[in-house]
Amino acid sequence: MRPTALAFVLLLAVPFSLHARNRSEANKPMNGQDAALVAKAVEHEAAILSEIRKSTPIVETYIQRDTIDDGGPGAPVSDYYFISRATVKKALNADIFVRRDQKKTQVKRGIGDISTLVRTKNGVYQADGFLDMVTPDQKHFDLKHYTFSYSGREFLGSVRTRVFDVAAIKPSPGSFAGRVWIEDEGGNIVRFDGTFQGDHNPKHPRYLHFASWRTNVQPGLWLPSAIFTEDTVESTELKAVTHFWGYALVNARSVDASDNTSIHVDNAQDMSKDSPDVSPIEASRLWYSQAEKNILNRLTSGGVVAPDSSIDAVLQQIATNIMVPNDISFSSPVHCRVILTAPLEATTAGDTVLLSKGLIDSMPNEESLASIIAMELAHLELGHRVDTAYAFSDRLQFQDDATYLRLKLRHSEKDNTAAAAKAVELLKNSIYATDLANAGLFYEQLAVSAKALHSLADAQLGDSLLNRNGVPWLVALETGAPKLMPSNLSQVAALPLGSNTVANPWTDRVRLIDATRYAPSGTFDKLPFEVTPVYYRLARYGSSDKHAKLAGKAE
Repeated sequence: MRPTALAFVLLLAVPFSLHARNRSEANKPMNGQDAALVAKAVEHEAAILSEIRKSTPIVETYIQRDTIDDGGPGAPVSDYYFISRATVKKALNADIFVRRDQKKTQVKRGIGDISTLVRTKNGVYQADGFLDMVTPDQKHFDLKHYTFSYSGREFLGSVRTRVFDVAAIKPSPGSFAGRVWIEDEGGNIVRFDGTFQGDHNPKHPRYLHFASWRTNVQPGLWLPSAIFTEDTVESTELKAVTHFWGYALVNARSVDASDNTSIHVDNAQDMSKDSPDVSPIEASRLWYSQAEKNILNRLTSGGVVAPDSSIDAVLQQIATNIMVPNDISFSSPVHCRVILTAPLEATTAGDTVLLSKGLIDSMPNEESLASIIAMELAHLELGHRVDTAYAFSDRLQFQDDATYLRLKLRHSEKDNTAAAAKAVELLKNSIYATDLANAGLFYEQLAVSAKALHSLADAQLGDSLLNRNGVPWLVALETGAPKLMPSNLSQVAALPLGSNTVANPWTDRVRLIDATRYAPSGTFDKLPFEVTPVYYRLARYGSSDKHAKLAGKAE
């Protein structure tokens, strides 16, 4: 059975009667039970920073700025991207891996020690400003500095919460104003939204409105998993999504040549029953496989590539659907893995096909996804191999922030051109041959959207889907595809980000989401490659609830 892509929008199921009860209960003074719950929540907030200090999770922020038409958001006009690791020094800091400068259209890499304000006067967004949104107040979130007004009760998925409006007793720049949802069993804040208050000084950057979500990743432990930001800035609509993962990475996060750190090779095979000697060809294959394993282990231990996940089997089935009718075979099995980041990219590491989460999320159908996998298989078929220098493990002993500098997984322009031609040939001889017009429509939309969304289209680890002129490598698939018509509601060329997958922030495993798929009811529902609000159906860790996978339960 061919897998079906699922939409990401998760709607909160709250009965009408509950809303009516909330209205009657709103703004009541806190009783003793509520006061005890708030006190417990305040106590837990200190543990959040302690856990981040211990875990140093990966933090990815992707920003889009839209035009404002008739009072509402229009099409994106620019974007910005950075990925960092959260650290706690005197306060929360984002140590930058990659930051793309939207004005100079180049990648800046390095460690950043940046102010906690969201924006600087020159228009460059700061990672630390979005990281601040993991907690309402890093220093003074307590009953001495804030008032809590009971607002009602609400279920977030299967988790029952009590809702409180929060305001600073003596407002000052950076103090929180908004609402918090506290789960009623452990007294943990599981969701909050609002903004940080500014001093209204036009010389200073402003604070943005945001909604912050947490996930129950271990018994009693709720950690930041996603933040959605939306506000009007300089006559444009700003939307951003920040994702967290890598809380439970087991390998060292800062590795240099002097560290006594080893790269572990998983799935080792017992060769003792094979022939006693190794031929030159077999030795070459084993050396090539060693380079592949070293790269994948390094990328996994650094939180760039997801561990083996349930979605891998879906991707590998698509690869099989292409390989079998084309009579393709390799010396070792082809595997597929997911890069955990948003930029649209794909590449190969040995005989493993790597596709980014953002790319998979934006795919509207299986044939579009098959076209990407076909191109990577074409690279393998044409002998575009990974550098076997990576078979030496010391070449992969570097700090995580140097990953994008030290690992070279991009193919040359010549190789991409050849692979694109080969991929079209493979697709025309596969079960996807009759549906290639749908894939062509995706590339039409990509070429249009990428004119504004430079950061999303700019690959960080592997290959972009576009050549240097902004033309899709697989532009040949546009032949026979229908004309792109944004006003045609039956034509869905590409999906919003987050439409197909969700990652567990503790295990880093990725799976297809389980959500209702809605047809567009208007052009406002057609949001190709766009950032959309984050909503989670929450569940407690280990719950038998059908949403437990979102709550950190291992797959």
